[in-house]
Amino acid sequence: MSREIYDNEVLPMRDRIYRFARSILGDASQAEDTVQDVMERLWRRRNELGRYENIQAMVMTATRNAAIDAIRRRRETETLERLKAEESRTHEMSDMHQIVGKLIEKLPEAIRAVIHLRDIEGYEIEEIADIVKRDAATVRVYLSRARKTVKEELIKIMNYGQ
Repeated sequence: MSREIYDNEVLPMRDRIYRFARSILGDASQAEDTVQDVMERLWRRRNELGRYENIQAMVMTATRNAAIDAIRRRRETETLERLKAEESRTHEMSDMHQIVGKLIEKLPEAIRAVIHLRDIEGYEIEEIADIVKRDAATVRVYLSRARKTVKEELIKIMNYGQ
């Protein structure tokens, strides 16, 4: 009796299930997968189908739930992919910070101090001039040279020495 219910009431609903899943998911491929999942679940539970008064309503509810689950899985996958991409960017930025740090370490001490105080610590030019006992114009020149040197070396590294 259970196979007859499945064959007579569930199988003819296949197209209706597909249209409903597609309307929820907005994607034909995911809708096909969802229909297959629903049909498989119903087949496994075919012996229980006789206890439902309205099999069509139960099938459509199962389809809706399966489609919502598919949306949740898609969101989880997208979130995981986004987190992996962010982690990759974080690693790249960490690598870049290390490279820039090493380039700054190679600068002469006076210039290294100026770029550190300005770009890392955030001091104003006049404050840096007081700290390093130079005039503001010299601090600006040092800062410009330091940034230019770091930029040029970084370009060389990024272009693999080309």
